[in-house]
Amino acid sequence: MSRNCTLLLIAECLLERS
Repeated sequence: MSRNCTLLLIAECLLERS
């Protein structure tokens, strides 16, 4: 996962990757 991916922001991270 990218460095911006955190357990607290996992949902937002997945949205960025989509």
